[in-house]
Amino acid sequence: MPLAMNASSRQIAARLLERIGYRTIAATDGAQALAMLQSKAKQIIWILLDWGMPGIHGAELIYALRAIRSDISIVVMSGYGI
Repeated sequence: MPLAMNASSRQIAARLLERIGYRTIAATDGAQALAMLQSKAKQIIWILLDWGMPGIHGAELIYALRAIRSDISIVVMSGYGI
């Protein structure tokens, strides 16, 4: 599962998810998240996404991710009001 959010949030989320048995991969921005999904599409079962991440973000990123894998589950989180 790619973690697409700021560095400190990525580290905390990764540790928590790994503790309960998930393997994680992290993206620093929307373009990297898209590239990861394209190259590892069969290995990724869901995505934890920061709505306000750098580059491609929010709804635009969700549409792009879904264009690659329409069946992927995406959980959106944000430190800001949406």
